[in-house]
Amino acid sequence: MTRAPAAAAGGFVVVLVVVGGCRRDGPALASVTAGVVDGGVVDGGVVDGGVVDGGVVGPSADSGGRAGGNGGNGVGAGGRAKRNAPPFVFVDGQPRAALQKAELPAGLKPAFDGGADAGEAARRYSLLAYLRGVGVDVKKVRAVHLHGGRNRVGVLTGAQLLQPPDTQFSFTREAEGRVVMRWAPGARTTDMIHKVVNVAVYVDKPPPERDPHTGALSIDGAAIDGPAYVTADVQGGTRAYVDGRLAGILRPRDLEGEGPYPLLPQLARLGADVAGVVAVDLIHDDLLVRRVPRADVAGLTFTMPAGAGGVTSIGAQTVSVVRAWRMKAPPLDATRP
Repeated sequence: MTRAPAAAAGGFVVVLVVVGGCRRDGPALASVTAGVVDGGVVDGGVVDGGVVDGGVVGPSADSGGRAGGNGGNGVGAGGRAKRNAPPFVFVDGQPRAALQKAELPAGLKPAFDGGADAGEAARRYSLLAYLRGVGVDVKKVRAVHLHGGRNRVGVLTGAQLLQPPDTQFSFTREAEGRVVMRWAPGARTTDMIHKVVNVAVYVDKPPPERDPHTGALSIDGAAIDGPAYVTADVQGGTRAYVDGRLAGILRPRDLEGEGPYPLLPQLARLGADVAGVVAVDLIHDDLLVRRVPRADVAGLTFTMPAGAGGVTSIGAQTVSVVRAWRMKAPPLDATRP
């Protein structure tokens, strides 16, 4: 489906988090053998330039405990998410990416496509392939927690993640950015959540324990109400990626002066290697606004208007996500599957 670019002064898209489905408290499939699937039914799930090292995004906020004080939605240390905040993917508490269409790893293709007549909601993506695409070693995953709000969490063991048929997700077409689960028939998880608030992946750190009766999560007896170990604030600001790697979040509080600010030096300040950038994609409201070619990249500057929540203005365009490409920019249809 082809859509027109976002308007120059577009507003925010409000994401309403509504949880549906029923709770299932059956035991986890601890006896399932891991390593059965390596891609499964996924077509093209491996991503070029999509590896992320999970560095802390933005200024770190001390949560006062190893579990993190990240609120029910788990997107910011010390507080709950705003309604327009996209789901975030955390690996051992470190943010990897926002789970939105325009921020999917380049090259990730649908595991199932119902066709144009069925609408975009019929395009389903493999959770396994997605996690590979953001740099997770899926064979080492201990557990994946799919948070649905109201303390509901669908828990997949590492073995269940690898076991076919694969767990899938899709996006609703009524509002960009809403992520919904597409559970395989006979899937055995805890809560069969519908809409996703956040995703927590545990590889090196122990997953929180879940009470089979109440669904409450805890670590060493201390209750938590979201992804564990989170200390980074990922709310607000403009997310910046380089070659699919989340470099950080641009925020007014981290900038000196009134701007305009040169884009590439600010990305370098976040720790990104910006040498040889060949293209920059400007994204807003989950839509590609435009691709800036190599010849114009060095001259890109931005401002952050007061009261805009950290949303960036580049020229006359409002931007909430910047994706820079160094070695090779993917085809435009691959930057937004």
